[in-house]
Amino acid sequence: FKQKTAYEIRLSLVGSEMCKETGNYTIDRNSISFGEVLSTKMSCSDIEFETVFIATLGSIDRYEIKGNELLLKRKREVLLVMRPK
Repeated sequence: FKQKTAYEIRLSLVGSEMCKETGNYTIDRNSISFGEVLSTKMSCSDIEFETVFIATLGSIDRYEIKGNELLLKRKREVLLVMRPK
């Protein structure tokens, strides 16, 4: 899927869409795993996207930084690309 949305990954994952997601992640070398993501789905403008996005985060197991992009992967397959605003 391809959609522009705004999320921040700092000490925790924070969504800036209407759904207001929040969650934690763990990094060890090039491995990354996302914990449970909590969401207030009542105000989501695109609930289908948010459901797929959250499910995708759960399958990510590694990351790579390439230039100014954060590539989130499952094994070698890039599932999500995060770019700065």
